Amino acid sequence: MVILVLVITAILSKTLLGNAKPSDKTPLTRMYLFANLASGFLAAAASGYIAALIGRGQPAVRILSVIVLVVGIGFGLASKGGPQPQWYLLVLPVISALGTLVWGLVARRILSAVSERKALSMSLDHFSKRAFSFPQS
Repeated sequence: MVILVLVITAILSKTLLGNAKPSDKTPLTRMYLFANLASGFLAAAASGYIAALIGRGQPAVRILSVIVLVVGIGFGLASKGGPQPQWYLLVLPVISALGTLVWGLVARRILSAVSERKALSMSLDHFSKRAFSFPQS
């Protein structure tokens, strides 16, 4: 997630800010802030999807969402006085945690439906082989 955020932030900075950098003390444009929020949501959604793939249940996705929220709030509180407005520092962790949670749970549901369909297909295939096989004499 961090690598994806860093790459997207670099692209947004070059595209929307020109020569200015997010680390400068110049105020950031609203377009940049909202684009950064959207990219944060997408990166968090990707991390939720990966958590759903790796984790064997919903707790992995929920735990990752809580970690994203707590760490994001911690960084927001530590970043006072930077170029980002206070509302942005509060909204970003919430949006990121929601992206992780929502997409992680959706991905978990999709993965479970796919595995149920495979299991049903395998059991039907096994049943058809046994039910319609004739003893050879």
